[in-house]
Amino acid sequence: MNNSDKTAQDRWSAVEAAIGREARVALEEHYALFDERFYLWLADLYEPGVGGFYYSGSARDAEGYLPDIESTVQALTFLDNSGMTDSVGGWQYAFSQRTEDRILSFVKGLQSPEDGYFYHPQWEGLTYIPSRLARDVNWADCVFSVFSEKYYSVFKEQGISDAERVERMKKYMPLYNTPSGRAGSLGEPRKGILKSNAGGSAEKWTPQLRSLEAFRDYLYSKNLLEQSYNVGNEIGSQCNQIKQRDREALLAGEPVGYEATVKELFDSAVNPENGLWEKRVRYDSVNGLMKIASFYNAMGWEMPYPERGIESAISIAALASADCDGKTASNAVDVYNPWVAISKIFKNINDFGSASSRERAKGYRAMLNGSAAEMIRATTKKNRAFSKSDGSFGYHSGETTCTHSQRMPVAPPINGYGDVNGGCISSTGIIFNMCAGLGINEIRPSLFGSSDLQKFVSRIEEKG
Repeated sequence: MNNSDKTAQDRWSAVEAAIGREARVALEEHYALFDERFYLWLADLYEPGVGGFYYSGSARDAEGYLPDIESTVQALTFLDNSGMTDSVGGWQYAFSQRTEDRILSFVKGLQSPEDGYFYHPQWEGLTYIPSRLARDVNWADCVFSVFSEKYYSVFKEQGISDAERVERMKKYMPLYNTPSGRAGSLGEPRKGILKSNAGGSAEKWTPQLRSLEAFRDYLYSKNLLEQSYNVGNEIGSQCNQIKQRDREALLAGEPVGYEATVKELFDSAVNPENGLWEKRVRYDSVNGLMKIASFYNAMGWEMPYPERGIESAISIAALASADCDGKTASNAVDVYNPWVAISKIFKNINDFGSASSRERAKGYRAMLNGSAAEMIRATTKKNRAFSKSDGSFGYHSGETTCTHSQRMPVAPPINGYGDVNGGCISSTGIIFNMCAGLGINEIRPSLFGSSDLQKFVSRIEEKG
């Protein structure tokens, strides 16, 4: 038995000790949904001429579609989340210098010198909704963050002087300051105005962030009580920009309170009976809980009625049939989001909750672990519906292919194809958050290992 096999065995033994043998067996059966076909399919979506990953095989094989930043970063972080890169320290250490430079150039090349946002050439002329703009800034931040961390350490270990290190680090920065506050090597965007295809603004910020009054009007125009998932996604994706807007307003002597205005809305609208932002406990309302709980954590706020929220999320995670609306788990997030909500609320209680809340949370953890096997099996059954014949997984169940992401076209309407977003959600996304919700993330067994990384990287590098 080699060391990696022993480590895996030790982790599975620890899982059994924590949640019981029946739940361990159920979790192993869930892991068995995925094999090497999944990550080789993912590797085949890489385009060396661009330095990015396509959303799906159908996009790769069709005219008019190109790699996008969200698919690229999701594919790369999958390597870390699956355990493939445990032995090397992260995906940023896995590839050749050539591939690394291509990925970095791809991301930097998407940034506009006009406003610092990131735009894709295949979407030129289309209107970007706030969540698309914000998400792509966030994905770009991920790339710059991991490369900056890597090369700061590398240059320091090489004994390079502080002045020279600062100069070399510019390669791993965005060209221009981003709306999330990340510094660019060239400073502020040249014009400091929003690109016309994002709304026609003559100002730096998107319309809803131009003033505190505009932001309040924007927030309170949303149908939070019936569409908490869509609203939570749109507002949550702008989290970093909202923080940065408050910082810049303070420096400019303008009215501040962008963060506080969101908190006022969310705190006042929550339903005390179920911890949700809607009346009924259903897939969509728990999806909204996940988005809003993530926002509370990112802001460092204590959530209202967290125990009721956990109860609601558990009921949907364990659901084996349709919800009160007659909806079944037709999108990958319907399986994923309840587990994310559970893990986010536990984290919120632990990080920001009162001593009494933390004590009560222990009871909910025990209740959750008592039904762990049942919930894992329900999750596996629902998740299997998103698998495709080639070993990939998609955002939609069955043969239906997802064609748009945040309203942007990412794949042609050809059925039977998996996609990066749905695939990463269905694989490492669910496993990570299921284990986090059960309190076993620190002993979570890896889905794949170093030998799988070698196969993945070889597939990438062979492309030239």
